[in-house]
Amino acid sequence: MARKKSEKKRQKIISSATKLFAKNGYFCTSMSEIADMAEMSVGSLYVYFKSKDDLLIEIFRNYFDELMGEVEEIFTETEQHPLDKLFDGLSLVVNKLSTDKDMAKVFLVELRQSNKALQSIAPEIRKKYEDLITNLIDEAKNKNLVRKNIDPELIGLSTFGLIESILFDWVNKGYTKKKLLRKLEKAANYFIQGIRKN
Repeated sequence: MARKKSEKKRQKIISSATKLFAKNGYFCTSMSEIADMAEMSVGSLYVYFKSKDDLLIEIFRNYFDELMGEVEEIFTETEQHPLDKLFDGLSLVVNKLSTDKDMAKVFLVELRQSNKALQSIAPEIRKKYEDLITNLIDEAKNKNLVRKNIDPELIGLSTFGLIESILFDWVNKGYTKKKLLRKLEKAANYFIQGIRKN
């Protein structure tokens, strides 16, 4: 029971911090503001997180571990064409982040505000993603479905950049989720047609 209560408080802190980081920015949000929103004392907050950096890192680690797990499920589905899996994986990431605009803002902007978070979690997220892409492109190469000179590392970097660019445009311009997903579909199709074997 105590563990459940503790986990509930932890999740409330993470949710409050995500909202405040998205609204006010990482630097302009204090631990006391997070504690207020989470309805607890600052001292209690520090029981769960040693610093604001650690809190930001935890936000990303939790969110992206789950997200990368879902992408991995798609990528390891054996029946589907590898490039269809790539499209579905890109769609999943953008769709998921678009349902939580606060998290999208924190991912696109606030992660870069903390050197500790940037050095700790950003390479970890990128590495997991690039490993998944590399395995997928290797599968496509083995099945002779993409051009042989395709560099999986560059595909990983490019698709990661595509996701960031599409989401950044959406967050800045504020158009509908439907329009965001249409733009992603076009961009992903352009990209995939470029690497598909003729």
